[in-house]
Amino acid sequence: MTNYLSNLGTDAILAILNQSNSATAIYTGDDLKIQLVNDSMLRIWGKNRSVHGKSFEEALPELKGQPFTKLLKNVWKTGEIYDSQSGSISLTV
Repeated sequence: MTNYLSNLGTDAILAILNQSNSATAIYTGDDLKIQLVNDSMLRIWGKNRSVHGKSFEEALPELKGQPFTKLLKNVWKTGEIYDSQSGSISLTV
């Protein structure tokens, strides 16, 4: 399976994730710039496609300083998985 995915290329994988029914967002850099956000995630956030390319906190200022932002940044910095058993949050690098 891994070889198959690597043969697809980045653009194809991003296109697949963008069409997923699972809420998906991909961030880059320490400021968590939004590189991909699909319609399911936009519905959860209550946002539109204008958030693409913005930092997480710029796109979602209502979450600035909240625990989720800190968790997300920690996953980015450490590569450690955060999986909430009490909710539906799963963050991976």
